[in-house]
Amino acid sequence: MAALRSLARADLKAILAIQQASPEAAQWSAEAWESFVRSTESAADEDLRAGYCAWVAERDGKVAGFLAGLFSGVEMEILNLAVSPGERRAGVASRLLEGALAAARSSGGERAFLEVRASNAEAIAFYERNGFLPAGRRKDYYATPVEDALVFAHALAADD
Repeated sequence: MAALRSLARADLKAILAIQQASPEAAQWSAEAWESFVRSTESAADEDLRAGYCAWVAERDGKVAGFLAGLFSGVEMEILNLAVSPGERRAGVASRLLEGALAAARSSGGERAFLEVRASNAEAIAFYERNGFLPAGRRKDYYATPVEDALVFAHALAADD
């Protein structure tokens, strides 16, 4: 099973490599990731505060995947989730998602949201298997290539 921990600055090279190998994932620049990491550095692993949050999954001492999110009030938005091609279908994405949702729930979160490319059938099926339901569509949300985003939502019940 993959071990979860908070994203650290030292993970950026691995994160960028995973992202580059995952064209279906949101493609953030190195500068955007640097800024993101700066904004997460003050949060403790067990205390999800309002603001940006991110985790990495490690297998055999290597970063196998990552999840970046934003927690605000009672809502978490999953901003970016990707797994190294060699680690896919090994439970890494599920572990990341479960960890993020558990952190949101334990911090008073009631709902989680995300956007996914309308053409990304594999991701849509993954999110639906994990309790996310369709909640809307954003026309031309993605720029490269231009594509609609499907919005999914997940209620974070205490016994979920």
